[in-house]
Amino acid sequence: DDVTDVSLAYADREIALKKVGEEWRLTKPLDSLADTTAVKNLVSAIADCEVKKELTETSADLSQYGLDKPLVTVTVSLG
Repeated sequence: DDVTDVSLAYADREIALKKVGEEWRLTKPLDSLADTTAVKNLVSAIADCEVKKELTETSADLSQYGLDKPLVTVTVSLG
């Protein structure tokens, strides 16, 4: 219930969702009412992600972690 915005940035497109009251709206690539159940499932899937490996050293070279070319970048905003 704390999530207010979700964006999914792919190489060729962006999908943005915003919670307005109790409803979710698709704001990119167009403005439309979103399927609330689908968005809640997406938010739950993101929240339920598990850490597979914890990095103890930081590096600017993300390729050594397989993170240099992400399929999608997910951004979640809490309100």
